[in-house]
Amino acid sequence: MNNEILLDVLVPAFNSELFIEQTLNSIRDQTYKNFRVFISVDKSNDQTFAKCIDYAKKDLRFHVIEQPNRLGWVKNSNFLLSKVQALFAVFAFHDDTLHSTYFEKLINCLLANSTAVNAFSDTLCTLPDGTVEHWIYSELEDINDPYVRGIKILEQRGKWWVPNRGIFRSSIATKINGLKTHESGEFSSDLSWLFHMSLYGNFVRIPETLCFKYYKPSSLSKGWSHSSKAQYDVLASCMRELWLADVPVQLKLKLGKPLMDFFLKNNGLS
Repeated sequence: MNNEILLDVLVPAFNSELFIEQTLNSIRDQTYKNFRVFISVDKSNDQTFAKCIDYAKKDLRFHVIEQPNRLGWVKNSNFLLSKVQALFAVFAFHDDTLHSTYFEKLINCLLANSTAVNAFSDTLCTLPDGTVEHWIYSELEDINDPYVRGIKILEQRGKWWVPNRGIFRSSIATKINGLKTHESGEFSSDLSWLFHMSLYGNFVRIPETLCFKYYKPSSLSKGWSHSSKAQYDVLASCMRELWLADVPVQLKLKLGKPLMDFFLKNNGLS
């Protein structure tokens, strides 16, 4: 690859002074070197910001912003998306680490697949009690039909959230207009984001374990309520994204029927 910066790395951080350095080290040590890193430290009550500032002093590719007020992960993520100028972008979450070839392999995959909007790898997840889970999401492999991709995301089979750690085309993020909350707050807001993204192009899985997730006792998703109301609100947000999507009306109508069926099933009316 030449010296053109193809990738903006987005790190939403919050109360992560004890482990964020491992994340930043795994970014710094990538075999692909031509990237920028934007770290947005949501208003924290620890030394996360100070640690990130110290890190940025040693590597000019790293840029750190401290939020004066608590945004939450959705607004903080969207703030980071507003900084993107490169062809590709990726969320590097503050409790993840990446294999050294992660950027190189995923960027090469997207460069070789003009119809692909997202490239991701398998993930090894370590839970707070030390239990290890291997996250593989293969539901979207070799699927070129946007209708089928949309249905697969809506079905939420398997580890549907894994592609949210993938590298995506920044032009698609602009079309989607970022992540969005719903009436149940931030719960599974990445579902509607990935659903909307799936309408625009292929998702490509690299069948290698290149991402490593470390759940902490304070991890946000561990505190979410997985109630039927929350699930209903997530599906409602997907309906909103379908309505907003820049896709043919025929596709919206075709997906609208099964999406409504998911609503009724979730509400016990089917």
